[in-house]
Amino acid sequence: MKSIDYEAITNKGISSLILMENAGQCLSAEILTITNENNNVLFLCGKGNNGGDGFVAARHLVLNNINTKVISVFSKESLAGDALINYNNLLNFNEIIHLEDISKEHLNDLINKHDIIIDSLLGTGLKGAVKAPLDDIIKIINNSNKLVIAADIPSGICADTGKILGTAIKAKKTVTFATSKVGMYLYPAYEYCGEIINREISIPKTLLYRNEHNINLVTESYITQIFPKRIQDSHKNLFGRCIVIAGSKFMPGAALLTAKPVLKTGCGYCTLITEETNIQSLYAFIPECVFKPLNYPNNNNNELIKSIKQHSSIVIGPGLTTSREVINFVENLLLIIENTKIPLILDADAINCLSFINKFKLPENSVITPHPKELANLLEVKIEDILENKIYFTRLASEKYKCTTVLKGTNTIICDKDLNIYINNTGNSALATAGTGDVLSGIIGGFAAQNSNFVDMVILSVYLHGKSGEIASLEKNEYSVTAGDVINCIDKSINSVLSRSNFT
Repeated sequence: MKSIDYEAITNKGISSLILMENAGQCLSAEILTITNENNNVLFLCGKGNNGGDGFVAARHLVLNNINTKVISVFSKESLAGDALINYNNLLNFNEIIHLEDISKEHLNDLINKHDIIIDSLLGTGLKGAVKAPLDDIIKIINNSNKLVIAADIPSGICADTGKILGTAIKAKKTVTFATSKVGMYLYPAYEYCGEIINREISIPKTLLYRNEHNINLVTESYITQIFPKRIQDSHKNLFGRCIVIAGSKFMPGAALLTAKPVLKTGCGYCTLITEETNIQSLYAFIPECVFKPLNYPNNNNNELIKSIKQHSSIVIGPGLTTSREVINFVENLLLIIENTKIPLILDADAINCLSFINKFKLPENSVITPHPKELANLLEVKIEDILENKIYFTRLASEKYKCTTVLKGTNTIICDKDLNIYINNTGNSALATAGTGDVLSGIIGGFAAQNSNFVDMVILSVYLHGKSGEIASLEKNEYSVTAGDVINCIDKSINSVLSRSNFT
């Protein structure tokens, strides 16, 4: 956003004052949707452009007869540029209180007497921890239980990583300008933003939509566009064939939780390869699958190659363990399909096995679906490093292994092999339970078998997986949802997309 602002002003000749005026006007318009002449609005403004946006918005509220007070946290001498110009403009319409002229008790009193608090303290440029007196002001606002609206981004959030820089405003709404900031959709910052409202401020779209601006938010609108259509005059082979290689003697359920979602996506055919001792019990739960025994000691390449050639996607990993025979099997599979374009989904133990293979090459259409600990092991870094900068390490994995990486978690991050990032914000804590990762790998396998646009099918799968968790938690609660419940809601999550598409 910093580079876009600079180019709009420098190369496109758009005045920075106009951009600030538009931002402030958008902020005031949003405030006006929830207030009236009986409400009191209090602005707390910093000395930078974020403060300038607040001065503009306050002026527009005054012109709309809203009872408005403004506190400038810094002296007039500290202000410069567009912020100073709009500070002076506001003085023609409204008094500005300076923090240095009032006591902490008076500040508390002002906050408590106002219905709506506007955070225009700090913008996207913050890098280090919030310093005094802003840290104390933020704590007072957060403890006030007032309706708080943040201008552009809640003060105290790192716009790049979503990290909380010491302390941060907890907003009910965030009115962000031109485009959302990456950190706002990453935890923990996502919980501080409340409802995120994006408003145009006259930045040319040619600047916004460029290849180098390759961090994307997955939206419902995009999902409806990429959803694979079904041909009525059809048969099962038109909708793909998926192999699932999953489950061990002590984890047969992983095979069930992976294979069943394959069929729930509309995939025409699913072959489940699992330990022979699992087959009889699993057949009762998914009789629609074709079962084949997994015999590690033989590693019969001819039989495996024959089976692979009959299928259009492969899912491997859930519940396999990381025994030496499993590691050898994974390594052998990579060699067999090395030069094919068959989508390969590696989850759970298959990812863990990669950590034990010295040199490996993933096929062209491969996706790994690690949670943070698995990714940390694979990249040989600390899990704290992953959690500190999820986008960086997700991209690093895709760059290193030439694959699509799905870093599971709240607001799952997807990075394709071209290093484009997609942030998904469906899902909730209901998905934080055993087996839901297996469900995701099955959904990906099912959709990947049906459609040649591999990355889009990964994005679609992650979105529907999160949506299924949301629906399951509405039917039960976020505590009681199991992986099986998520599977049972896949059809409902698909319905939610189909109801908004143009081919139902």
